[in-house]
Amino acid sequence: HKALFEFPEPLLGRVRLDLLAPDGGVLRVRYALSLDEAGAPITLGEDAYVARGDEDGERFEGQFSAHGFRYVEVSGDLYREESIRAFAVPSPEQPAQHLTLHSDHPRLNQLSDLLLAHLRRVQAAISMSGLAPEDRIGRISEVGPTAATLLLCFDGISAVTGWLEQMADAQFPDGSLPAAVPAPPAADALCTEGPAGSSAALVECLWALFRVTGDRRLLRRHYPAARRVLAGALAAAEDFIREDLEADPAYPADLLATAWLYRTARMTARIAGVLGNLSDLENCEELAGKVRRAFRRRFVTPDGRIVGDGAHVCALTLHFGLLDRAEQPRARAVLIDAVETTLSEGGEAMAARRQLLSVPWLLSSLTAIGRLDLAYRLLLETPVHAEPALGGRDLNQLVAAGVLEWLVSTIAGFTQSRDLSQSHIAYRHIIIEPKPPLGLSYGDSAGEPPVRAVEASLITLNGCYESSWQLTDDACELSVLVPGNCTAEVILPDGTRQLVGAGRHRFSVSLREAGDGIPILREVS
Repeated sequence: HKALFEFPEPLLGRVRLDLLAPDGGVLRVRYALSLDEAGAPITLGEDAYVARGDEDGERFEGQFSAHGFRYVEVSGDLYREESIRAFAVPSPEQPAQHLTLHSDHPRLNQLSDLLLAHLRRVQAAISMSGLAPEDRIGRISEVGPTAATLLLCFDGISAVTGWLEQMADAQFPDGSLPAAVPAPPAADALCTEGPAGSSAALVECLWALFRVTGDRRLLRRHYPAARRVLAGALAAAEDFIREDLEADPAYPADLLATAWLYRTARMTARIAGVLGNLSDLENCEELAGKVRRAFRRRFVTPDGRIVGDGAHVCALTLHFGLLDRAEQPRARAVLIDAVETTLSEGGEAMAARRQLLSVPWLLSSLTAIGRLDLAYRLLLETPVHAEPALGGRDLNQLVAAGVLEWLVSTIAGFTQSRDLSQSHIAYRHIIIEPKPPLGLSYGDSAGEPPVRAVEASLITLNGCYESSWQLTDDACELSVLVPGNCTAEVILPDGTRQLVGAGRHRFSVSLREAGDGIPILREVS
């Protein structure tokens, strides 16, 4: 007898079931996060139980392992199907959640809840039986983007600091990092230098920690390791083009590794500037300029075409700032066309939409080029419920793609100040700029915005910020809370800016133009 059970969402834990079996009878429980094309579970772990043969029945519940699963296949001797239950196993150290986000759109709420729950599980960095190897081991190429999101959404300072210490300890003499830290002894492939973005993860984590804590001591301690990362990457480059040792099929050969080399040089320059190392600052900025020019000679044509010319490439080059102003329009057009084409294909293209949503920096790039409408549509028209493919790996990709950061910066409106002075760093000053979907209709609500109300809060080292907005027929109403000894620059949907201090402030922007065509802003209190 064999049966397959599906649970509402992926979880880390175990199952319990009752059985009535003869002495020596064998029960097998197989765990999976997704199904193959034939509908069979892609097994990630298995438990086997040998029955005692109790006349009144007995209960099986694994006590010595936890599994990542959404599907469970049970086979073997008699058991009661109605008795099967799934239980999540909490991490011994549950980090405090710093972000709360709630809207009047159920799909948006579900997506944010799924991503936050997944991020909470992954941050524990505990090897759990049954999780996919990518989740169990943690490839360093994904640590950088995950660290920034973790620090934003949870009390993740200790976890990211631990990752940083592990990477610094595992750094090779040439400055590079292994594919995974700590690398398992038997996995030789993970003990050598990882793919593009692996070595850059050390610099990314270091910079993200400074932005959140403002702690210059951490920068001083790990700055030599960051310099070794850059020096090693440059030494391995030929004419400032970095070879990709483990090429990502979504990008042309060497393009991704060279882009990360440029970003590492720019970030190392910022660290040198904060520490007052002006000679290093100039040298790193000069190196970044040389890498950028080499990138454009190798991968960008005079008319703005990029090698590969796909959504991955265009989002990357726009987000990293690798294109000159005259070269950007074509990349924008390619990116917009890719999203519009996928959205126009209707319900039969859900897999393509999920894949597009997981493109790194796609949502932020669409927002930056003025296509907020496409970012909202892609996010809201890509279902996340009851999707077999939405296992741990897919959620990892969405986190690494910056989807949670986009929700925080665009829908909630919380953005860190670019000013690195003591009065602004570590959220002492913040920019609050929510971007409601004005002028965007969705689904059956023709002419109506898909999201009309959002409430969000963000806990920082310097206090809790709050932002809530709602769209009425006549106005956009915004309420913000700024903690003590902090300031915020509030930017309304019409572009109006206002500097506010600690306390609660309410604003209203009329959505109906006055006689002179100038939108009306008033601070209610």
